[in-house]
Amino acid sequence: MKPLILFLFLLSQISFAQVIHQISFDRFSHYDADDWITYAYSNHITSIDIGSENIYFGTSHGGILRYNFFDEEWLYPQTTSNGLHSNRIKRVVFDTATNQLFALTPKGVQVFNKAFEYWQNAGPELPARTINRPTENPGNTRFPALSRPILSSWPNFIVDDNYELMLDGLIYNPDNEEYRVGERIVDRWYKMWIATNGTGIGLADFDMVELKFIKQSTPAIHTKDVLVTADNIWVAGTPFKEKERGIARWNFEDDSWDYFKSGINFNIFSDDIRVIENIGSQIFFGTEQGLLQYNSKRDEWISLQKANPLKNDVIYDLDHLDGLLYIASENGAFKYDYKMLNMENVGKKFLHQTKVNKITNTSNNVYLATDRGIFEYNPQKDKTSLLDSHAAIADNFIDAIGANNDTLWFASQKGIGFYDITNGDWKSFPATNFRLNSKINDITFSDWYVWFATNKGLLKYDKERDYWYLYTKKDGLADNRVFNIDVDGDHLWLSTFKGVTLFRWYREGRFE
Repeated sequence: MKPLILFLFLLSQISFAQVIHQISFDRFSHYDADDWITYAYSNHITSIDIGSENIYFGTSHGGILRYNFFDEEWLYPQTTSNGLHSNRIKRVVFDTATNQLFALTPKGVQVFNKAFEYWQNAGPELPARTINRPTENPGNTRFPALSRPILSSWPNFIVDDNYELMLDGLIYNPDNEEYRVGERIVDRWYKMWIATNGTGIGLADFDMVELKFIKQSTPAIHTKDVLVTADNIWVAGTPFKEKERGIARWNFEDDSWDYFKSGINFNIFSDDIRVIENIGSQIFFGTEQGLLQYNSKRDEWISLQKANPLKNDVIYDLDHLDGLLYIASENGAFKYDYKMLNMENVGKKFLHQTKVNKITNTSNNVYLATDRGIFEYNPQKDKTSLLDSHAAIADNFIDAIGANNDTLWFASQKGIGFYDITNGDWKSFPATNFRLNSKINDITFSDWYVWFATNKGLLKYDKERDYWYLYTKKDGLADNRVFNIDVDGDHLWLSTFKGVTLFRWYREGRFE
């Protein structure tokens, strides 16, 4: 009789309304043009052309950058999130006869529908470019608008920020890395915009005989995490190009990008970053080889490699509680008091050399997701215990965990569940695993929803409606492999394999 009672109890904990819905509507009439915006690696410029209001830069991985002449500001990029078939742009052409922008990608020619703000298929060929000659030196060094001056006709520009421009078109950046100039075009203010193959955009002023370089891009990384602060956005991940690897900081005030990488800054020992966390002015980076720290007040990188039990450990997650940094690593969990420079094991008796996949906290306790289940750590008592799960799914091999208002959500290889810490109730969604069939990488929360970063898209659970929806590339994601989610008011910053996607999750009157 007792086994039957136990079976009926577990059955009562299962939610059966587990259909995962996907896009069944016209994407471009349902979403506004800026509901989905993707920022990806864009420092390799493949093509440049000028329109009636903007200058357009085709890039190797980040779609089309746009700069508005009249407002003197960078607009959000045009990418697959806005209907392009690919972010690898071979050529951009602004057709002055029709006032339309065309793009050539490996998947064909598209034209931008300005009225409805989306990209649609065009004919097999690009229209011809408008080129205003001469391309050689006209004598007064003021080339006409839309001309594309040949390299030998350029004046001897004064180059800023420790760059060097050689006569043959080679560029050496401040780190002495070699690049080359590509396409160029003169605007109506007699400034020349120059493409490079990895160090951004050159802007030359013929009157002042000056040349500077501008970057509007993440590093060349598969983005793993984003940190949003009051003044900046930090972006980090796994490099896919050696020279353009590293960590990026996007500064809101002047819309500029700073880059930090190993080999150039000797306190940065790894460019392979999995997670970012901050405690006030201290920014922490969990890497494949240990913990990095940046003091934003002092503009100082701090090496934590010496006398550090985490040296060379893979760090999977970071969280903080009461001024202490909690660390999930391949060899257990740790807490770090950065003021006292003190690192201690958490739950050494239970978690010694145990891989900790994710970490989260409530106002009182820290929760650790492992392949052996969920562990609860009480900092006041310095006590660790294994949660006695009553979930209807297996509670081992926990990949992700998140806490919200004393409710603990977790995801394992067998599905999704949550635990109400206050009343001890458990609820499980085992069928989500069978319908989704994907690892869940992160869990976070907004006003009404629980969000799950998965390898097949962004999964949303509406608690009020008991309703699941999966956002994919068809909605506007840069890539279906989503690693981390950061909530920023009505927006989500989504770290994906092919860049950072900014998704406006709430817009009045829009429902998925």
